[in-house]
Amino acid sequence: NNIDDDVPIVTALMIAGDLSYADGDPRRWESWLEVMEPLLRTLPFASVPGNHEVECDNVTHNVFVPYESFFRNPNRIASQDMVPPNDEYIDTLWRHQCNAPSQFLGHYNFGNAFYQYQHGLVHIIALNSYTSIVPNSIQYNWLTQVALPNVDRQITPWLVVMFHCPLYTTFLGHDGEINPTLMKSSIQDLLRDHKVNLVVSGHDHAYLRTRPVHHDKVDATGQSPMFWTLGAGGNREQHTRGYIHPDQPEEWVAKRDNDEYGFGHFFAKNATHAHLRWVRDGTSSSKVVVRDSVWIENYYYQ
Repeated sequence: NNIDDDVPIVTALMIAGDLSYADGDPRRWESWLEVMEPLLRTLPFASVPGNHEVECDNVTHNVFVPYESFFRNPNRIASQDMVPPNDEYIDTLWRHQCNAPSQFLGHYNFGNAFYQYQHGLVHIIALNSYTSIVPNSIQYNWLTQVALPNVDRQITPWLVVMFHCPLYTTFLGHDGEINPTLMKSSIQDLLRDHKVNLVVSGHDHAYLRTRPVHHDKVDATGQSPMFWTLGAGGNREQHTRGYIHPDQPEEWVAKRDNDEYGFGHFFAKNATHAHLRWVRDGTSSSKVVVRDSVWIENYYYQ
């Protein structure tokens, strides 16, 4: 309601996981869906599973059951392929439960797990941080044999990849976790080789925009993806615990914030230029409060 003339109207909604924070309590799903209903009924919506969507069934240990029940993301994989974790593995997880384990090596390769779609000038590939993506895994083969070959940059010049766990983090709390570590080693070269423009993640309850970066080094040529962590939408756990390097951010950090809440706004103006904004939540002003703003060039054409 507070969009002003300077910000293009929103035409689609993406959430990079951790939706309701139900953590096994179905009443939280009901309250979240009630709050979100005005948005979800008017905008195309796509999401990826976060750790708070794992939600093991107490009896069968099947995972992501509410997430699969509530949502129908585009181009879903129809045939079910899910293996519930056993008691021994669950006992190794945080608090010996799998409602919302921060690190979770699962087997969830159907439905809303990973998919792709187009919106305007943008091709979006949604991946799953909580099922295997190492070479020759189901998700890796889908990414390399189905999703990436299906991108037509003449139709959708912008390529965005979304998954929950960021491959680059400047924040304490989730640094060094197994899921992004395995994913980073498996796909970071693919992301650059296929000229992915932007990688959107959540998980860290904070905001981060990187410079173009590859193998932990700033790509001065601009021929590498930018990584955009939008995990400060607001939740009962509040912000992350702080910065890994509080006095001096990593060289690849362009902007970071661990104090405010907000959401990202991506505007693909044309085939060559797009605008990224981070918009502050919770303001009473009739004007949008923008905390980060940058125009980017599509390096596919460079």
